[in-house]
Amino acid sequence: MRKILKASAGTGKTYRLSLEYVNALLSGESFAEIVVMTFTRKATAEIRERIFAHLEDLVCRGEESPVWKNLQPIRDEAGVQAPLHLPLLERIYRAMLENKDRLHIHTIDSFLNHLFKQAVAPYLGIYRYTIVEEEKNKEIAAEVFKKMLDNPDDFALMEKFLADNPERDIDHYLGLIDEILKNRWKFLLIQRRPRASLPSSGPVPALEETIRLAREAAAAKGCPWNEFLCKEFQGILPQYLEDLPAMASQEKEEFILKHRHAFLSRPFWNGNELRGKEWEGVKEELLGRYEEFRRELATCIHNREMIPYEEEIFRFSNRIFELYDRIKLKTKEFSPTDISNYTYLYLNDGNLGLLKDGKASAYLFELLGAEVKTLFIDEFQDTSILQWKILQPLLEGKVRVIAVGDEKQSIYGWRGGEKELFAGLDRILGGKSERLKTCYRSEREITGFVNRFCRRLAAAGWDYEDVEHLPAKTGGYVEILLGGTALKTATDTKAFQQLSPAEQQAIMECNGLVVENLPRAIAKRLKELPVDYSDTVVLARTGADLMAI
Repeated sequence: MRKILKASAGTGKTYRLSLEYVNALLSGESFAEIVVMTFTRKATAEIRERIFAHLEDLVCRGEESPVWKNLQPIRDEAGVQAPLHLPLLERIYRAMLENKDRLHIHTIDSFLNHLFKQAVAPYLGIYRYTIVEEEKNKEIAAEVFKKMLDNPDDFALMEKFLADNPERDIDHYLGLIDEILKNRWKFLLIQRRPRASLPSSGPVPALEETIRLAREAAAAKGCPWNEFLCKEFQGILPQYLEDLPAMASQEKEEFILKHRHAFLSRPFWNGNELRGKEWEGVKEELLGRYEEFRRELATCIHNREMIPYEEEIFRFSNRIFELYDRIKLKTKEFSPTDISNYTYLYLNDGNLGLLKDGKASAYLFELLGAEVKTLFIDEFQDTSILQWKILQPLLEGKVRVIAVGDEKQSIYGWRGGEKELFAGLDRILGGKSERLKTCYRSEREITGFVNRFCRRLAAAGWDYEDVEHLPAKTGGYVEILLGGTALKTATDTKAFQQLSPAEQQAIMECNGLVVENLPRAIAKRLKELPVDYSDTVVLARTGADLMAI
């Protein structure tokens, strides 16, 4: 079974995930064969605590436990009608209490670190290392840059790569190296192979055939050639035709490439000269020939420039990675991103024996402590594509998968988190989706406001459906304050004076809602409202904003 739970904030995803865990235990699975992955240590602790609380409640209260009642829809869906086997549950609970170290409830970073520590690091001759913050890698980027400057061959490579984009600002080069290092996962995932040139007869014959047809059309209309051309080409094509007899084919091609932007942006003739039904056939033939020329031009650019440039990109980036790896293996300081990159890099290395025919090997399961029969992934929307690629071999075969997430809560995009991966997960896994529709956390007014706001996300292509509030939660309060003078529309301009009275009135009313000092206005409203501060949340973009409030 493979299930994707789509859960907005406050809809009980941790509770549901822990219920699914208990259900797996009641279905006969060993806790040593169930892996739970989360994104934060706090979430790991919450799920672990909730699982033990469920088990304790079931052991103490049996089928009278609300946990048992809430398990029924899950068991019904699986076609299980058996009563609670209390002696079995007691044995499971006792075994889990006595063997907490065998529970596999990890952050995804700690899971990958375990693989790295057990398999990859020893293979690289590393037995002790330090985990550092991502920010530390900026220092490494600077060190890589310095090494490239100090080495004549590396400097020449960098100079060649950057020949088309020279910069005097050293920060530009540091930023480029840093960006390449941040995006190393993309280079790892690309199945790179030498790219062959596309077949082409070149843009010259196609352009000259189009020019021939255009000149015939101009002559048939009695229109001077220069007037038949659109303005942009009046200084280009006459020069081409004037020099044509003396130009070799290669020179013609260079001329076309020099003016590629003009050729690719629009046809070279004046469309007004071919108006009318009698010219439709000529116009259609001209457009067909010109489109053929543009395809040949695009192919020429691909063969002559894009393929060599791609080779330069890989040559330059591979050298950066080589220098970076030397530094990392020497300092033995790795960020979570480094650990993900190196784990994926060596996952498919046959010398390690982690995979067999693309599936997790017995040795890999031995490193994990047991074969994985069920995998739960919390906050899946923050799973990066690289992390997913590392996890995929574990999912081959009959492994049960339950993934929980919410596109709207994707906060790790800076680390490669890919919300679209979660959006298409039911198709990727061949599973089915279920949406948690009740918000247990917020009052009616809050839930309603969030629904109204998020419907706009749905209109923009996000997957969203309204959530319901609990019947007892009928309160709540929402007020929108607009702050900052930049939000005000100037009323002393000619543009404002040209608006209708109704439009002017609407703008002035909107301006009247804007407060100049938003932090002060928020604090004032909180003081005025009859609210319990413990039930009130203030969200801001930065810590400085919060301090001001």
